Amino acid sequence: MSLKRSDDFKNFDAASSTEFVTVSNSGAYSSSTICGANTRRYHALLAAPLDDPAGIFIYLSSVEEILSIGGARFYLSTSEYPGAIFPQGFKHIKAFEMDPLPTFVFEVEGVTIRKRIGMAPDEATVVVSYELCTDRQGVTVEIRPLAAYRQRHYLTHANPDANLEARREKDWVLFQPYKGLPVLKMKFPGEFVSTPAWYKQIVYRRDRERGHEAIEDLHSPGLFRGPLMANTTSYFVATVEKNIGAGQALMAAAEARAHEWSAGTRRLPHLTKKLAVGMRDFVVKRGASMGVLRGLPWHTEWARHAMMALPGLTAMGKVVEAQEILQTWASRATDGMLPLYIDETSRPYGADAEGSLWLFEAAANYLDWTKNYEWVRQTLGPFMHVCLERIMTRQSPSAQLGDNGLVYTPSSSRILAPKSEGLYALVEIQALYFNALKVAEEVAQHFRDGELARHYNLAAKDIHRAYNKLMWDSVHHVPIDSLGEKADLTTRPMCLLSVALSHPILVRRRWELLLDQVETALLTPRGLLAVPVDYPGSKKFFPGDSFEDARIHGGVWPEFLGAFLAAHTKTFGRTDERTAAVNEYLHPLEKMIPLGMLYHLPEFFDSAEPFTPRGAPANAAASGQLIWAFHTKVQPRHYGGEGS
Repeated sequence: MSLKRSDDFKNFDAASSTEFVTVSNSGAYSSSTICGANTRRYHALLAAPLDDPAGIFIYLSSVEEILSIGGARFYLSTSEYPGAIFPQGFKHIKAFEMDPLPTFVFEVEGVTIRKRIGMAPDEATVVVSYELCTDRQGVTVEIRPLAAYRQRHYLTHANPDANLEARREKDWVLFQPYKGLPVLKMKFPGEFVSTPAWYKQIVYRRDRERGHEAIEDLHSPGLFRGPLMANTTSYFVATVEKNIGAGQALMAAAEARAHEWSAGTRRLPHLTKKLAVGMRDFVVKRGASMGVLRGLPWHTEWARHAMMALPGLTAMGKVVEAQEILQTWASRATDGMLPLYIDETSRPYGADAEGSLWLFEAAANYLDWTKNYEWVRQTLGPFMHVCLERIMTRQSPSAQLGDNGLVYTPSSSRILAPKSEGLYALVEIQALYFNALKVAEEVAQHFRDGELARHYNLAAKDIHRAYNKLMWDSVHHVPIDSLGEKADLTTRPMCLLSVALSHPILVRRRWELLLDQVETALLTPRGLLAVPVDYPGSKKFFPGDSFEDARIHGGVWPEFLGAFLAAHTKTFGRTDERTAAVNEYLHPLEKMIPLGMLYHLPEFFDSAEPFTPRGAPANAAASGQLIWAFHTKVQPRHYGGEGS
């Protein structure tokens, strides 16, 4: 699939704004821009997880590439230094493709070179292929590895502790600049010339825009030099694994893994097909655990985002992966609560009531597609029972059942809205808790456990009655966002969960009112505003590292589009005419996908032209929720008129 043509590479600013990533699904990845210049500290030709010291490490930042044709030398690589773009290999790029691996097509003096990047499945190994597509003699390529050898959140600078010398071992060049870190093994057909050097003051412009330190020094042990033969492919391999195969086999395995994930997307509409291809990039398996990264390229696993992404994976047919992810998270629970996230050292942090209740929705979607109630009972049942019982019996410090029948939680974990002290009845928690009770009731009914089903049914009726009585403003006909000492009537995207979830808590006659309020106040073609434009302190632009500012004062958040579409479908039905209208409405969002990280949506956008992407360039919840919304098996359940 061709994504970019030669006209897109005439301007460095434009060419460096589009990013790609390809992954091993073990936590290792390769990522850069389509012009080949790294613009973030997180970009790397080879990044991989390490246990001790713990974290994701950038081993090989990039390679400098020089093509020689009859003695004339041409750079293929691109870097940025203070005040200069050098080299400017991007000017030789004729096309960039994801087919499904990142592929650069260079054209230099009538010579065409095809370069591909692949990550060996489940390994910390990258392979780069160079194919001479022109019948030309006297063509050689030089490849100089530029290493960082540091944890991904930090930068490195020239220092006397680094050992820049490499050693040969059979076909491999071994490089270990710091003792205690893995040995980087590299090979390429031809010779290796030892020329140790520091490459100083490389600029990462995206980091600079975010207000972070943005200049790094990289070290190189030397360069590889080898001939390129017509219609023959040469492979550069870099790894921190002990045993590794041949470059051709590694590339074939990388391509097979990518095709395996893209095969199930053929039936999907254009927008969700692109996002479905990118869903593979979030899935990571290490040992017996499988998870979903919150976002790329710097986030770890977060419970809420993983559970929001899972319905999309299930709709894609990735049932086995969904099972493993659900099982992994259920095993991480303590006292009926999932951890908020898994940190860089693979340790759980905090307790997340919202993420825990989202697991029930992920399980409900899994059941809609598989009907595998026995697996849910055996694998998720113990967690589900403890989670609900601790809330119902008021033993959970993370989610406390109030005397008025509502569930109170801290506001600090909300994705959007200010963080305040104390406990609040939040609209999304009420919706998720009711939904969780109904999912548990459904499982109990399936196994004819009438007593347990009635137990959950009565609790669900209590929260349903309390919610519809206390969290709807009957004067203004709007949902109440949160209830503390006073009611907050601000319209925020989270209210959509009162209709969008498998079991809606909001009484049916109010669905149209809620959707009209959200559509009028928040809906845009790129996502939902965090707050209405007339909200006090509302902002349109969020330069720098502005996540915290945007979650309170504005920004457009694509991860809530899925909930809006699901709620809309439940309310008005799914017809060809409505589907066409939705696709037309979302066309601006689809046009944004090739402008950020390919096949992904960012965490949020500015809320005014030119709608600059902000935050992490790839967000799992946004993609998963949109895929789910387009393909969910909509069952417009509603539950009477309690609370009227």
